[in-house]
Amino acid sequence: MPSPSQAKPVKVALDCERTITYDNRAAFRMGSLDRPFTIGDLRSKRRSWAALVAWTWACLADEDAADFPTPESLAPAMEDGAVIAAAFSAFVETYTAALPPSAKNSAG
Repeated sequence: MPSPSQAKPVKVALDCERTITYDNRAAFRMGSLDRPFTIGDLRSKRRSWAALVAWTWACLADEDAADFPTPESLAPAMEDGAVIAAAFSAFVETYTAALPPSAKNSAG
């Protein structure tokens, strides 16, 4: 599970500039869905777009989340290929920042 101290807010252009952060709140929001997605679903050809929309929704900052009560309400803002690519890059950046450092990196 990501550490809140390692959470990194990242800006992403969706319908307008939004902020996403992968942290415990995002994991909780994803878990609150009837059919939550895993990180691995982002690699599934069949589920990747829906997973990206849901993870982006789960990671939205409070002020941005107010505009999208459900992942389905965010989906229309994430239909353009450039938006999808930007959202994926932003998610990878915030997710990677939240991971604990590897043993190799922490050893110096």
